[in-house]
Amino acid sequence: MIRLFRRLLGLLAVTAVAAGLLVTVSGSAQAAFASGIDGWITRAEVIERAQYWVDHQPGPYNQGGFSPGPTGDRNYRRDCSGYVDMAWHLGSDNWTGNLSQVSYSINRQDLLPGDILLDTANHVILFNAWEADHTRFTYYSFGADPVKKVGPVSINAATIDDWPNGNFEARRYNRIMDNQLTARRHVGMNANQTMEFVDNDGSGGVRTKWQDNPNSTWHDWYQLPGAAGVTGAPVLGRNANGTQEIFARTASGQVVSRWQLDRNGAWHDWYNHGGNVASELAVAANANGSQQIFARTPDGRITTRWQDNPNSTWHDGWLTFDGDVTFVGNPAVSHNADGTLEVFARTNTGHVMSRWQVAPNSTFTTSWYDHGGDVASDPVVGLNQDGRQEIFALTADGRLTTRWQDNPNSTWHAWSTFERGGFVGDPAVALCRNGNLELFVRDAAGTVWNIHQLKPNSVFSDWTEVGGTLATNPVLGENRDGRLEIFGKTASGTVTHAFQSGIASAFGTFRDL
Repeated sequence: MIRLFRRLLGLLAVTAVAAGLLVTVSGSAQAAFASGIDGWITRAEVIERAQYWVDHQPGPYNQGGFSPGPTGDRNYRRDCSGYVDMAWHLGSDNWTGNLSQVSYSINRQDLLPGDILLDTANHVILFNAWEADHTRFTYYSFGADPVKKVGPVSINAATIDDWPNGNFEARRYNRIMDNQLTARRHVGMNANQTMEFVDNDGSGGVRTKWQDNPNSTWHDWYQLPGAAGVTGAPVLGRNANGTQEIFARTASGQVVSRWQLDRNGAWHDWYNHGGNVASELAVAANANGSQQIFARTPDGRITTRWQDNPNSTWHDGWLTFDGDVTFVGNPAVSHNADGTLEVFARTNTGHVMSRWQVAPNSTFTTSWYDHGGDVASDPVVGLNQDGRQEIFALTADGRLTTRWQDNPNSTWHAWSTFERGGFVGDPAVALCRNGNLELFVRDAAGTVWNIHQLKPNSVFSDWTEVGGTLATNPVLGENRDGRLEIFGKTASGTVTHAFQSGIASAFGTFRDL
């Protein structure tokens, strides 16, 4: 049964709005197990799936034996590579010799939860976490009975899990979901886990700035050659091979992009995608890693273009969605827990509407789903820890309003609006490493304010002042160590930023980037 029908029949739960607190009713779905087979998957879910076989031993090590994962949707081979297949929720039975086909190489120092250390001839282990010294780490292994969590051990030890250290290569799954911040963003993450910020230079070109090292200071501005007539704000996407790609629109309404020739490397020349767009761009990756662009046309329709294959050529021409509706502002795009993309936009009557893929990497529904609402800003979409999407926007009187899925890939709750008003622009949302959504918005004086969930999938805090004097919407980035960083521009056009001192902690003062 199609999801539209489920949505129309969905029951609305009760929401309490009192003293600035919004209580969201989380669904019954297990927070950890929201992905679909071969779909995008969060690092938290990978680790929870790995832990499942530790807590529920699947049976003895046996390369000819198979046991189910936590969702029971398929059986996995009971050996080291089958364990990784299960943790990554893959639809194929890989072995150490071909896990490289669904992953890419990274530096060992950049290992994050859910990455692997792979010895292609012998063994694979699943990385869990670094200790504070960033030398010792814990990991999951199924090289022999039982399935276990091991460590901490040193990354410099002579052997790792009884195999020579030098045999192992650090690798990252192609469809790992690091952290969906917002789909329209100036900030991206290089393969070496340094953040990069791209900006319209005001003269039709793009400039970029990046961290010298993860969690560190920033390099000087670099002016990309070739002006290309860029207008509006450029955004960053990421190819399946880990290279970043800058997308921008020109004054004539065409879309242009340039991509890194190698991970963390130099940029290709501008490529012209054509098109006829009048909005900022939203870019996301499909479940197979191919990128897809969304924008609004001058006559108020949503148009899209996508890569035919990951890291590959682009589909011939643009597809514009039909429908007797006029959109304004800028679209947003997000992932459902099953890996399908969903594009959101607001109408000239203040409603939010969306279309979603009928299956991962596939076509979209044939009509728009009307979420209702009465919004005056562009919608932004965050992902709760359990995989449920949540829409945020501002009302005409500057209050934050929100709507969320009752369960992953499911029906939607009614709109609920916070008490405090006076906010302007568009909000920004991120899923913090502690599992809580963090929401940021500015007031008419440019001061940034924040609310956050007090625990995953649940209640929001009261408003806290972050500071700053932003003349643009706040934009979020995440450092390798999980600290969030806010970026924006002052009235003079200076890029300014503030960052947390630790995960889910207070922000420092804003300073020039």
